Amino acid sequence: MSDPIILESLRRQLEIAVPLWFGELGLPGSWNTLANSGEFGTIAETIAEKCDLVLNGPAKGVARGEVAEAFSALARGIAILSAVPGGYTIFGMKWEGGFGRRLPNDGRDQAIG
Repeated sequence: MSDPIILESLRRQLEIAVPLWFGELGLPGSWNTLANSGEFGTIAETIAEKCDLVLNGPAKGVARGEVAEAFSALARGIAILSAVPGGYTIFGMKWEGGFGRRLPNDGRDQAIG
């Protein structure tokens, strides 16, 4: 992702959505239930198929709701990974316990990692 405006917008939206999903999913207490339910696979599949819509914006002819579905899967996935000891880093943010914090370089030099 090279557009800093889209990246900043995505970060701000995730700062709201990820804690909501963390609470909705009952994390971290429900980790084992989620792991056994197949939820991880469904989320990963949606992200793999449609996340480019979130990162690059929808292309012409994209069905209504597809961007929302992809964003929701991304936020759910980050919420789940934030429950892992040590958290998860993506888009220049460190996610732990459902909350994100900006990394010192603010992630401007890289989108993921």
